[in-house]
Amino acid sequence: MEDQEVPAECALKVFKTTLNEFKNRDKYIKDDYRFKDRFSKLNPRKIIRMWAEKEKHNLKRMKKAGIPCPEVVMLKKHVLVMSFIGKDQIPAPTLKEAKLSLEDSKTAYYQVLAMMKQLYEKCNLVHADLSEYNMLWNDGKVWLIDVSQSVEPTHPHGLGFLYRDCRNVSQHSI
Repeated sequence: MEDQEVPAECALKVFKTTLNEFKNRDKYIKDDYRFKDRFSKLNPRKIIRMWAEKEKHNLKRMKKAGIPCPEVVMLKKHVLVMSFIGKDQIPAPTLKEAKLSLEDSKTAYYQVLAMMKQLYEKCNLVHADLSEYNMLWNDGKVWLIDVSQSVEPTHPHGLGFLYRDCRNVSQHSI
């Protein structure tokens, strides 16, 4: 259990434990040196726990670097408890759903660019699935979510993932 007080509103992320989900994730985890030694020795259920653990570690790195993201409250097996991004049980909209003014769109775009740079330089991470679906708009700023697939740039596919993230951000008119 984490040493953190449980916020009034929390978000739960339950990682699916089906084999099909596991097969979609292996390219992000099997070559990640942080988990490589344990990968081949584990069954799919244990890999799902490792996937949840990976999200926890990535979020903690991001929080330490000052990147707006959910704060980890606790991790139990394949269930991650995080701070809730939103208010009064209404989740913040994704950038895909948010109706932003032109000014807010510019603000969001430059925030995302700055966060990508921080993620790379301060956290030594590439999001690896960055799109308007896993960024939230709350209190006039962008929050990054869904970082379990994030990898370090030295990952064999790290720079390819970074290129895809850059393309996704540049093609989406935030």
